[in-house]
This record gives sequence, C-alpha cells and structure tokens, in this order.
Amino acid sequence: MKSAVLILLAVWIWPVGAIAQAPAVSGTQPAPAQPPYLTEPDLGLSFPISYKGEVLGDPTGGHRQGAVYDGLLEAGLTADLGKLTRQPGWQGATLTIDGLYPHGSSLTRNDVRDYNVLSNIDARHNPRLYEAWIEQDLDAGKFSIRAGQVPIDSEFFISTVGALFINSAFGVLPSISQNVNVAVYPVAAPGVRLRETPNSTWSVQGGVFDGNVGDLQSTNRNGLRFNLNGSDGAFMIGEVDFSPQAPAGPLKSGTCKLGGFYHTAQPDFQQAGQPRQCDYGFYFITDQNLWQPRDRKARACRHSGAWAPGPRIGARCSFTLTAALVTPACCRAIARIRWAWG
Repeated sequence: MKSAVLILLAVWIWPVGAIAQAPAVSGTQPAPAQPPYLTEPDLGLSFPISYKGEVLGDPTGGHRQGAVYDGLLEAGLTADLGKLTRQPGWQGATLTIDGLYPHGSSLTRNDVRDYNVLSNIDARHNPRLYEAWIEQDLDAGKFSIRAGQVPIDSEFFISTVGALFINSAFGVLPSISQNVNVAVYPVAAPGVRLRETPNSTWSVQGGVFDGNVGDLQSTNRNGLRFNLNGSDGAFMIGEVDFSPQAPAGPLKSGTCKLGGFYHTAQPDFQQAGQPRQCDYGFYFITDQNLWQPRDRKARACRHSGAWAPGPRIGARCSFTLTAALVTPACCRAIARIRWAWG
C-alpha cells in the first residue's frame, strides 16, 4: 500500500517541475529558442490532490461501541486539450483522470452496521482508478458530452444542501443505491452522459452506463473492470433540473430535480410470489434557501424522495426532509426526518 501511495505522489509532483518556464536571459542577447511546452505559460494542465480525514465514534447503540479513523487520498490529472494540443478541433475538450486511496476502519462495518454507510468517504481499502473520461463542450457550453469511466453520482442526484453533510444518505437515495449494482462512489463504470443547458433556469441530462460494476472485494478491487458484457445490461438514467430565479427580497432561489432510471437486465426477484424482471424508478430532489437575512446565515431546506417498484432488497420508497442552518464558517442540521417503506 505504501508503494502505491508513493508512486501516486511521484506522478503528481514530477510534471510540475517539467512544465516550469526557463529563466529569463539578462542583457540584450535574445533568449535561445525553447520548445513550445517550455515557453507556454499555460498548458491547461493541473494535478489536483486532496486528503480528507475524520474520526467517528459510536458512544451508544449499534452492534457495539467504538471509534474509528477514516481517510481518503485523491489525486489525478486534468487537461484542457484545446490549450494542450493547440488544435481547433480540441477546443472545449477536457480530459480527467482521478485515483482514490481510501483507508482506515469503517464505523458502519465494525460497530454500527447501519443500512446506509455513515461516512461518505468510507470504502474498501484498495487503491483504485475512479474517473477517467473526456468531455466535449459545444455551443458555448450549452451542450456537453462526457464519455469514459464515469461515476453516476458525480453527474446525477446532486444536492447543494446535501453536499454539506458527510452521511452518505444525503447522496444517492437508498431506493437506488441498495437495489441496483451501478457506479456510485467509490466505483465508476464505462458510460456516456449528455447534457443540454439552454439557459440558466433549465437543464436536462441523460446517460447510459454499464449495468454491473462487479464486486469491490473480488472482481473490481482496483477500479479496472471495463466490462461491457451484454448480460450485465445497461443502466439508463435521465434528469431534469429546474432552477428558477427568485424575485428580489429575503426568499432566495432554489432547485428542483426530477429523474428516472431503468435497468435492462436485472436478475429475477420475487414480489408477492410473482417473479419480476426489470428495475426502474423515479426520484426527486429539491433544495431551497428559505431565508438569508443580513447576518448572512442562510436557512436552507432539502427534500428528496424515490420510488422503485419491486426492489430485490432495501426500501421500496424513501423520503427525506432536512432543514439546515448554514453560516459562512460552518453548517449544522436543525432537523432531519426520514421515511422508508416497502
């Protein structure tokens, strides 16, 4: 594991020195000609790296009591292919490659054993490829297409209020994540996503992805399972985003998302003694800033819900209501109510 982390850091550090500019030459003598990749001040390359660490504990309840440390190292490469190649045909194209190294103990597996994972960085402790895709923007950014190794939850189910909290229940709704073996953190899958944004109020997007990401403990330990076997089926999803502009006053703008999904090759399962073959469902997410007075403390509210007929496991329907107080320095949940049935 240590060698994998060192290699990852070396890959991130080495190109930074490689693209440094040559020092200026003093006097009137012209500087010697340099290759374009040395003299160009902006190659469109960046090498993001981040680390998250957290200590979580279960003082009462659950399977047993205890405390754990979780960490996530993330590093990768982002390239603006228009700047890098200087070719008109690559203008608006972006390449992204991202890797993960989750480590530490899991409070969910070891102590709580809850239905949803408590931490949104909790994952099996294996270095893995996460994202590897090319995106092309067209029509001044109003239309984009992304293709490659894509995690679905980085494109769909996104909630601005939900992103403030670390619990994974604020991400993909359990009616989806617990019933379909598709690409949500920490795994991605081959797929294509199309998005149209005609104006600042409306956007619509859809995608088709591999229908089975495999087993994270055996067949897909490092994110290198690029399997497009027809027997795995395809996971298709669409989402409409409506973000109206609020009138002047204390009420701020909000967002409403409506989506649906369909899996083409889910195994048979039983419901009321009758076999069912397909998995499909619908979901909604709303984020609304209720009030933002002069003290800049925003009162925000999030609703989300999903319905999926005949799941193999887990909840058939779920609904979550969350209210939050958000300040410039921190945020905290005031109330959270959740229903799940079926």
